[in-house]
Amino acid sequence: MPTEQRYLSIAAELRRRITHGELAPGTKVPSIRKLAAEWGVATATAAKALTTLNQEGLIRAEARSGNVVTGTANPTSPTSSVRRRHEDLTRTRIVRAAIDTADTEGLAVLSMRGVAARLGVAAMSLYRHVAGKDELVMLMADAAFGERGYPAKPPAGWRARLELGGRTLWSLFRKHP
Repeated sequence: MPTEQRYLSIAAELRRRITHGELAPGTKVPSIRKLAAEWGVATATAAKALTTLNQEGLIRAEARSGNVVTGTANPTSPTSSVRRRHEDLTRTRIVRAAIDTADTEGLAVLSMRGVAARLGVAAMSLYRHVAGKDELVMLMADAAFGERGYPAKPPAGWRARLELGGRTLWSLFRKHP
């Protein structure tokens, strides 16, 4: 079975579970790894299935929880949806999707193909904005460190500065495990 049919089959089964109430609103959806193992597909294929359901409004990604059922669908035209995704593809959006993937699934699962699937675009389209996974990880780190700034005037004394740095890193690591 071609990859496109596989991810559509996974999405159709999860859609059926949601519409029949087997997966109630707020319920966690199986993770990308679990779907990949259950269906015998690559993680990118499983990610694309979840991305499809996310775009339909049936599920949403939540930090540290994974994907959960929203319970409502927002049907959109597939043609306009694909066109909009490609027009809106930016480096910032790619980095945000990569951070979301790493936060929910772990850094080990992160791949260019998986990020592309989450965004609903072709894997090669990311390379117009990011040179590769190494650069993407560096951009993710920059974005994460940029979320929390330091005061304009640093505290007096080495101990206070060291404590500020330590607390800032700790809060960053807790937000993005």
